[in-house]
Amino acid sequence: PAGAGSTTIGTFSCWFKLSELASARGGDYQTFYSVKDSTNKRFVISIDDSDRLFIGNYTTGGWDFLLNTTRKFRDISAWYHLCVKIDTTQGTDTNRVKVYVNGVQETVFDTGTYPSASFALSMFVADVTEIGRYAPTSNQPSDFYLSESVAIDGTALDPTSFAEFDEDSGIWKPIDVSGLT
Repeated sequence: PAGAGSTTIGTFSCWFKLSELASARGGDYQTFYSVKDSTNKRFVISIDDSDRLFIGNYTTGGWDFLLNTTRKFRDISAWYHLCVKIDTTQGTDTNRVKVYVNGVQETVFDTGTYPSASFALSMFVADVTEIGRYAPTSNQPSDFYLSESVAIDGTALDPTSFAEFDEDSGIWKPIDVSGLT
């Protein structure tokens, strides 16, 4: 990016369809969005080598926050919509990072360590930002289809800003996001 953005508030949304399970990749994650700054702080949204969503921020010494779903993503024929809504200024820790898949909030995590109040994320720093690849290791490209990938700096948006349930079929479907800034 040309410059740094908010360190406390943002949203990432994308539609994805796996071509290969992360568990079949020999330890490589399927990364949607990752950032590595000059001090080696990292922010990552991916599917881990156990096929679970993995969202966290790492600094030297460990993960500042880490959410790892219990739910596994193993249907390589399905399109999924992912929305990660972050606002570390929220008073309640579970409101600081919310994860939605196909419009439904994920609430069950194998690892559920939320960021501290007003924690400064590496999500929108003016440094190496990758979509579809893990920023610290550029030789780990992901193997999936990715569509309508949107990163919103400074605003924590709900999944309904990116998709809606079809009135007739009840299927979660994309909407026009061209007006989002």
